[in-house]
Amino acid sequence: MTNIENIINLSSRFGETFIDIAEIVWEIKQGDPEQFKLLWTTTPLGRRRTYALARVGRLLQDYDLDRTRVARLGWSKVEMIAAKLTPKTMNALLVLAESHNARDLRRVLRGEKALRPKLLVFELSAVQYDVVTRTLIAFGAKKRSGGLVDKEPALHKALAALELLQYLNKNK
Repeated sequence: MTNIENIINLSSRFGETFIDIAEIVWEIKQGDPEQFKLLWTTTPLGRRRTYALARVGRLLQDYDLDRTRVARLGWSKVEMIAAKLTPKTMNALLVLAESHNARDLRRVLRGEKALRPKLLVFELSAVQYDVVTRTLIAFGAKKRSGGLVDKEPALHKALAALELLQYLNKNK
């Protein structure tokens, strides 16, 4: 079985096998850059995840990280701490990643405070979803890879506009 066939096979159980995949991807990146470029077109990984897994594979090799610990963290958190990882910072960064969700970890690594945000979940009909999406876009949200980014500031702007309208209507 070739490396690419092996990755395709392992990808069906990605959550359980990402460490194995990361090691193979790193091996391919080191040994055959042309085959590495084919990975995101011939496997279900995609370009971003292929590069991220290569970084995870490099870290596993360079730092001899505990595979069980890395598996518990997940590939995205490990990839987030990769740029700051050194032998001196390794344990502190792993503890940081273990104690934060991915969103807060990203903030903390940028030097910001972890928010522990309040979440709202809506069950919307297709029409309601369309209205909400159009409203958020009108107030600054942007479409990105199947979803919206900058939703929270857009929602704040929309609600501020609504409050202003209510105030103006009340004080006519």
